[in-house]
Amino acid sequence: MKRRRGRRSLVWWSWLLALVTIAGVLGGYQYGAMKWEDAPKDYLSVAKLAVNIRPPFVSQKAGVELSVGVMANANEQEVLRRIESEEVLGLLVTRLDLTGRWDLSISDAVNRIRSGLLLDLDKETDILSVQVSLSDPQEAAEVANALAALVPETVSEFDALKKAAAFELLKAESQPLEDLESEAKEKLTQALTNNGINLKLTPEIDLGPYQEFKDVLTAKVEWDSAREDLLEIQKEQGEYRQYWLRALRPTLVTQKAEVPPNFVGPPVKPFQMRWATYGLTAGMFVGSLLMLLCWKLFP
Repeated sequence: MKRRRGRRSLVWWSWLLALVTIAGVLGGYQYGAMKWEDAPKDYLSVAKLAVNIRPPFVSQKAGVELSVGVMANANEQEVLRRIESEEVLGLLVTRLDLTGRWDLSISDAVNRIRSGLLLDLDKETDILSVQVSLSDPQEAAEVANALAALVPETVSEFDALKKAAAFELLKAESQPLEDLESEAKEKLTQALTNNGINLKLTPEIDLGPYQEFKDVLTAKVEWDSAREDLLEIQKEQGEYRQYWLRALRPTLVTQKAEVPPNFVGPPVKPFQMRWATYGLTAGMFVGSLLMLLCWKLFP
């Protein structure tokens, strides 16, 4: 009498789970490569400029060490922020009519440019690389060149704003002393007039015998003191004033962006890995169902 063969165990059908899972991974990996083929490609175009940002002011008479590198870095970073600002990129979008070409609002067009924009400043050579990545190689070069053309204007405007603020500060410091000197000079003129003396006051004037008049002498001493105070602060401000009066070398485009012949991204591997993961999940699920089904149907 023959013994009845026992039912195959569930573990025996695990080869089916493994087979379907492997197939899912390989299929997902291949499908990911196909999806990558259809995905928009990024084209990188680069324009370069020799930028000249005014270095930080450090007095020759400074009694303490100043972190010039930090100060210079602050100036450079502020200029780079201005280049990436809504104002500058919005002007770029308007000049190239990107809202019409891309069918986007100015804000959305700015965000698209900003997402593919990289500004790289070499502090050793003062060369700024304007790197633009877009899905259209022609537009990538066009945007990079247009933005590079706006950089000199942006640097000049930044310097002009800083200079105006500096001279306002100098004026605020010296104005009270200028007012005191003017008032003292007016008092001396009045004192001379009261004593029947008609003279045009200049810094080199010698009043000589006229100083016998008490009111004239008092006014002269007051005027001399006011002039000395004014000259002192003007002397202190001289170095800083000359620093801002020095002309800034122009920022120039040294290399125009060209239409890139090849794309730089996105890489294919992330697509393959993502879809392989999907295939792994689907393969395990389907394989598990088939394994249970076969275990039930084929003893």
